[in-house]
Formats: sequence, C-alpha cells, structure tokens
Amino acid sequence: MRPFKPIEVFARIMIAWLAASLIGIYFGQAILSLFEPFIKSIILLVQADFSPTLDIVNQNGSSVMRLLPLTIRPYQLTPDMRLREGFTLDAVTTAVDHAILPLVILAMILIAWPFRHGIREISLRIAFGVLGAIIVMGVTTPLFLAARVQMNTMIFALQVGGNPKKPFLIDWMIFTESGGRWLIPIAIAILCIGLSKSLASVSTVQNGR
Repeated sequence: MRPFKPIEVFARIMIAWLAASLIGIYFGQAILSLFEPFIKSIILLVQADFSPTLDIVNQNGSSVMRLLPLTIRPYQLTPDMRLREGFTLDAVTTAVDHAILPLVILAMILIAWPFRHGIREISLRIAFGVLGAIIVMGVTTPLFLAARVQMNTMIFALQVGGNPKKPFLIDWMIFTESGGRWLIPIAIAILCIGLSKSLASVSTVQNGR
C-alpha cells in the first residue's frame, strides 16, 4: 500500500477542482443546454399540471435557466377558485453556475481520486460518472425549478384565502439548498469510484488466473 502523502493529495484535489471549475465556467451553459430535454422531462414527471418552457437567458449580467410554466389543465387553488387552462404563471430561474455546481463537485472528486487498476478502472469510472451526472442533475435542478413553481402557486393560493398543503418538493428544495446540493454529488462520486474499483479489481484477478 502506498504511503499517505498529504501534499500529493492536496495537489490532486486542487488540480481536479481547477479542471472541473474551468469546465463549468467555459462549458456550463452548453452542458446545461444539453440537459434541457432531460430537465423538462423530470419537471413534467413531478408536476404534470404545467407545461414547462425552458431557455437560458442573460439576467442582470448573469446566465440563468428560466422556466416559464403554462397550465395544461385547470389548476385548483382553493375550493372556489382555480387557474384556467393556458394560464401562464410567473417565470422562475436558477443561475447556470448554481445549476452546474453539483456536476463540478462530482467531476472534481472523480478526477482527484487515485486509480489503482489502470485503463479498465478509468473507463469504468468514466461510464459510471456519466450515469452519476444524469442522476445528480435529475434530482437537483429540475426539482428545484418545479419546487419554485409550486411555492409560487402555494403563495398565490394563500393570498386568495386558500389553505394549501406544503408540497414535498419544497422540503426537497430546502434540503438541497441547505447542503444537499453538495452532499448528493459527493455520495454519487464515492459510489461511482467504489463500483469502478470493485469491477476493475475483479477483472484483474480473473485475467491473472
């Protein structure tokens, strides 16, 4: 077993963080655009009352992903009041940097963690990393945007005398914004590393027989 070298570990983390951050800065908008159909499908899955229109725009000098929700069926606010079909709600946004951060954290850990089984482990880690990126994106940005829409409709219902229950997505949004946005990619990265290392190790043993 190689001895633990704090300086080497620190250097690897810094290089990986720099590399992942540069990818996020220069390609964040392109990466998020690539995920747009997936983000839209997740939003439709968790909030079927609204048709989401997504785009990336400049807002106050920063790039943001904007969700414009349109009701596709009457939406009940109170027992006596509902939004008509085709009603456009206020747009909600999330900064591109904010949306891409979990992917940057995931990439940083996958890059920084040492390899022990050569090219096979590298290939497996890349494959698991792509799957991990899809999972991380699926449980962060689309659920955050959908929760913002639900929060707006809940506030609207309260203003007109309704007594709506707080949707679960709002609790999930609070969790992710309170540290879950960091915790989730860290957990997924550790899982990806563990799986790739285990499978590569098994393959190495089998080939050595």
